[in-house]
Amino acid sequence: MRFRFLLFLGILCLATLLIPIGRSVGQQTGPLGVVNHFPPHMIFLTPLPRSAQTLDPKTVSVAAAIDYFSIYFSDESSTHRALIDMEALVTDLRLDYAFSDMLSAGVRIPLVSMGDGFMDIPLEQYHRSFGLPNYGKEERPYDQFAYTMEKNGQQWFRAQNGGLNLLDPTLSTQLELLQTGRKVPTTVGMIYDLKLPLGDRSAGLGSGNWDHGVYFPVQFNFPNLNVHLMPGYIRIGTPDLAETNISVRDIKSFFCGGEYLFKPNTSILAQINAYTSPFVNTGIDRLETLSVELALGIRWTIVEKMSLELSFNEDLTRTAPDFNLHFMVTRHFP
Repeated sequence: MRFRFLLFLGILCLATLLIPIGRSVGQQTGPLGVVNHFPPHMIFLTPLPRSAQTLDPKTVSVAAAIDYFSIYFSDESSTHRALIDMEALVTDLRLDYAFSDMLSAGVRIPLVSMGDGFMDIPLEQYHRSFGLPNYGKEERPYDQFAYTMEKNGQQWFRAQNGGLNLLDPTLSTQLELLQTGRKVPTTVGMIYDLKLPLGDRSAGLGSGNWDHGVYFPVQFNFPNLNVHLMPGYIRIGTPDLAETNISVRDIKSFFCGGEYLFKPNTSILAQINAYTSPFVNTGIDRLETLSVELALGIRWTIVEKMSLELSFNEDLTRTAPDFNLHFMVTRHFP
């Protein structure tokens, strides 16, 4: 993990040095819009980092995020068994509208394509070259899809290999509660998320129930540095899966991140997104442990009101994909 981040940090430093310093083009700020795509958690509402500051009034924000990840996980207990061996592409479409300088609303529509992939051999060689663990992946056939979750021999769902499939969409509303501070301008907000049960629960693409999330983003603006915090609580609806009953609990989440304004059109970001597991009574520690994902990335404002962001995301507790590359383009109108 250490070497991968040092390598990615070197690439980011080189990229920022190659970007010419030009006039300000309305730099877009905020956390990286990356979500933990641990497959068993994708049927639930999980925290999406956001800024405490709402959009300018009457502004429409349109964003498309693409994440590509690889994961291998195999474990079992006396009652549960889990096998996840896949690479997946998640396309996340986001639309937000600001009614005023304090109130905005939005919708998020995620689509996923899970499949065999092609990275097993390169990743194994990479791990071997730097003495990193391969977590037992060498015991599985190369580039062969598997996604099985069982309780007492009954499958939770029957996952699909291939295709582009709808996950549960999310509606959200955001309220800017407070702006204060002269030396350190501070913004406090509140966000409410509602997950809609529209994904195919028989294929592991949704829970079949509603989830509700409340978050309190806080933003501190220092010279050339923004600090973002976002504690939250997610009420998990009991999954309505035909095959078996799953024991779940509500999620407590916490996010913190730093955004260094390197140039008038360039930001460098580092952040940690953590939340408690929605699963209980599985007997598998990795399914019930705290999820912590570290993201390191960069954002370019390439033209006025349009930005690109790129990040590499690392699992710190083995409850996120082993490898996740995130890319997002955002455009504001008018």
